[in-house]
Amino acid sequence: MLCVALMMSCLWVVHGTKTTLHVAEESDINTLIGHTGSEILPTLSKAVRSDLVYSMIGTGEHASLVKLNKQNGNLYTAELIDRESACGNSETCSIHLRVALYSAKASYFEIVDVEILIDDINDHAPTFANDRISINVPESTPVGTVLTTVTAIDRDSTEKHRNITYEAQLTEVFGLQVVHNKDGLRVASVILLQPLDRETTDSYRENIRASDGDQQVSESSSINIDITVTDVNDNYPQFEQSSYNITVNENTTIGTIVLTVMASDDDIRDN
Repeated sequence: MLCVALMMSCLWVVHGTKTTLHVAEESDINTLIGHTGSEILPTLSKAVRSDLVYSMIGTGEHASLVKLNKQNGNLYTAELIDRESACGNSETCSIHLRVALYSAKASYFEIVDVEILIDDINDHAPTFANDRISINVPESTPVGTVLTTVTAIDRDSTEKHRNITYEAQLTEVFGLQVVHNKDGLRVASVILLQPLDRETTDSYRENIRASDGDQQVSESSSINIDITVTDVNDNYPQFEQSSYNITVNENTTIGTIVLTVMASDDDIRDN
């Protein structure tokens, strides 16, 4: 404490007091965050508390997001707080204020450093770049081939809310593989598990869903994958019969058509 002579009176000045408060992002405007001197108010005498006045004497980054009631010392949200806009993907996000508490009656003056921690909520769903993609896969593609890879991105700040998991609704022909890429993001790959046969099935529609957070507050989105099986020349032309027996008269005119045969191929176009 420091006793300062001011107009023939003694003003007790106290430094070094700190108050830590929390506020959840997306809280409504005018939401009560807490009291500036919540940690020291119980220690003050009734005389000091009776006419305390509060004043903001120093602010740090993002201070415009909150406001101070000078009469009662309460802090409120002044704007809708978006943690991701304020702090990006930082694990910690805070507002720093310096507030003066002054009692003229009790000749008391105190400076309080206030830290308001902005708590992340799960307000963003993981999203894919597109909600649908289409790929062509030759029917001769080997089993085990990765056919396509998709990645969901979550804009939430903290790891617990952007911990993405993938689920797939796939036919038995395909499987899902989830790995981390070089940037540390989880990516989902569709893998071929069984041989393809275009002549049996020429297209598939698969779905992958990305979810984040725990089951109670999970957000999710999905992507549809349209797979077209393209033709390769994997079938021989086949005659309608394996052998033909015909009888031709000995006086048949030259140029007479004596037999017509037809072969078909299950492949398409030039195959």
